[in-house]
Amino acid sequence: MNVAVVSSGHIPSQWAHSINTVKTANAFSKIGHNVEILTVERFSENREKQKINNVHRFYGIGDAIKIAYFKDNPLFYFEEINSPIHYFSEGIKRITNGRIRYVSDPEKRISEYCKKNSMDISYCRAYRTAYYNVKNGMPTILESHTPNTKHPELQRVIKLSHSEYFKGLVTISDILKQNFIAAGVPEDKVLVLDDGVDIASFRNLPSKEENRGMFALPSTRVPFSRIRG
Repeated sequence: MNVAVVSSGHIPSQWAHSINTVKTANAFSKIGHNVEILTVERFSENREKQKINNVHRFYGIGDAIKIAYFKDNPLFYFEEINSPIHYFSEGIKRITNGRIRYVSDPEKRISEYCKKNSMDISYCRAYRTAYYNVKNGMPTILESHTPNTKHPELQRVIKLSHSEYFKGLVTISDILKQNFIAAGVPEDKVLVLDDGVDIASFRNLPSKEENRGMFALPSTRVPFSRIRG
């Protein structure tokens, strides 16, 4: 299958959700799917990309996975910062000097890319893309770890969760599962999966004794009372 793994940003970074998203894409690739990571690029992501020569090597993933960046539009760089901004599904509606302009939403462009490139399914860590994809008739799975089901962008997705194109929501605890069900997501569409870990990344770590030596710590534990003196 052609699988789009979608992030709302922070690739590359050391944020846990960034690592989780990329490793999820890598897992899909390892079981034989054609995978693309689609993510939003802002100033911070561009800056981090300049520091890292190879994003694939940074995350330890296969080169076969394509990473596509969709630039966010800086709203306030060339216009007065106090002009009104109104959010609509077609993008961001901006009123400047009496004229209405639309600033393209990068997550809407990600959704359009998915449709244009005939993705079989999208796995989203991005609320707006999940919303656009379901509206566009694309099979979509959303992953969310938030307890805040009142988030406006998440609410829009929840309202579409009975759609045949909303295939499921993945979360990391039974408590969060119950929160999503109470918010309106069908129970049979909520799946609980514990956060994973890439064991291969930790196979060659120094031993406990070596680590203590690196930081000039005692070779055995020291009682807290002795540390306090």
